[in-house]
Amino acid sequence: MLNENLIEKLNQLEEKHKKLQQDLSDPAVMKEMNRFRSLSQEEKELSDTLVVYRNYNEALKQLRENEELMGVEKDPDMLEMIKEEITKLKEQIESYENLLIISLLPKDPRDSRNAIMEIRAGVGGEEASLFA
Repeated sequence: MLNENLIEKLNQLEEKHKKLQQDLSDPAVMKEMNRFRSLSQEEKELSDTLVVYRNYNEALKQLRENEELMGVEKDPDMLEMIKEEITKLKEQIESYENLLIISLLPKDPRDSRNAIMEIRAGVGGEEASLFA
């Protein structure tokens, strides 16, 4: 389960995402291409994280519902199905938690820059140049 600080950070990102969407719909921002481009990139990065966060919250909700059903249900077949579902949901939640933690790590500012790489053929004559 994510700690309170991470959940608070994700809630702040959700608010920031809403603000970015409002800014992007502003006609004045659309006229400034550089600002529009940077806001669009930031919105895209946030939306990827928030999709995982929403899936995480939905899985938690389903887990709680299934745990409530465990206490009420009497049918052994249904209990077995609920246990299997709970196991799957716990695995999903753990996966979402790992993705969220990774997505909240600070980004390297050089990641968004372009790079030019030259590849040359080495020793091996024509065959080496075919693969380069």
